[in-house]
Amino acid sequence: MLAETHTRIDDPRGSGDAEPRTFPLRAKEFALRRVLVVDDEPLVRWSCAETLADHGFQAIEVDSGAGAVFALAKPNGGADLVLLDLMLPDFCDLSLLAVIRRLAPTVPIIVMTGYATAEIVERAQRFGAYRVINKPFEMDELAPLIHEALQSAPLG
Repeated sequence: MLAETHTRIDDPRGSGDAEPRTFPLRAKEFALRRVLVVDDEPLVRWSCAETLADHGFQAIEVDSGAGAVFALAKPNGGADLVLLDLMLPDFCDLSLLAVIRRLAPTVPIIVMTGYATAEIVERAQRFGAYRVINKPFEMDELAPLIHEALQSAPLG
């Protein structure tokens, strides 16, 4: 939704006769995009968070499925995208993906796993994953993938 702002633009000739002009402001386009990084490996979380920060994202780091659910369910919380490890201490299957999809139905979810099989990829996509990526992955591939996923997401 577009918000309207009023800004006074002075006449460059200095006459002061310029009228206020209305410009559309798309706050969502200029806001810091939040990425929830869910992984039990501290080095993976840190690497993802540093890479995301370098590309203008705010990373929210959690180390468990319960932490992800809490982060997504709290008021004023949430995320614009979820980067989700498939194997966590408290969830080691696609059930967390289904829970996240119910909590955040329009948020893109990128699943990370070292155990990607054709069956897992197909099931993850059926549960609503945007993409499944194999671990380890190149950090320089992360930001373009996240931008692509955010561009494909419905505005909400």
